Amino acid sequence: MALGLELAFAAGFLAVALSFVVFALGRARERPLVALTVLLAVGAVAAAAALGVNLADRFTGTEPLVLAAGGLAAAAAAELGLIGLARGFRRVRELERLSDEARTQLFNFVETEMHERTLEMERMMARERANASHQLSEQERRLAEERRDIVERQAERA
Repeated sequence: MALGLELAFAAGFLAVALSFVVFALGRARERPLVALTVLLAVGAVAAAAALGVNLADRFTGTEPLVLAAGGLAAAAAAELGLIGLARGFRRVRELERLSDEARTQLFNFVETEMHERTLEMERMMARERANASHQLSEQERRLAEERRDIVERQAERA
């Protein structure tokens, strides 16, 4: 019994190590991690139950059972931490995706606004040029009339 629990303890830590490798490679899915966590927790409870029975009946040494129960509980806790880490990274990726989308939308909005303002400024400049040209031609016409009037008065005086 103790040997079986010690082997379960070693297999549990091997499973946690493999889970960390799979997580590091970015291929970890939450459902298998939860299943492994539950399996390790059930193993820890079974080892704790065997330890309790052993303390009452003394059928084997307590040290291997304590090691197996504690080790399986630690493996379950590590796997649970890995689930939390996977969820956190998933949320961070989602936030990065939303941030990228917002940045793209903001860039597109600024580009559109800048283009619209440029067109508006060009229209305003064309309108102002036309007004200035009209005012200039009106001034030139008035000056020409004034010159004619001056020339006529000078011709009348002479």
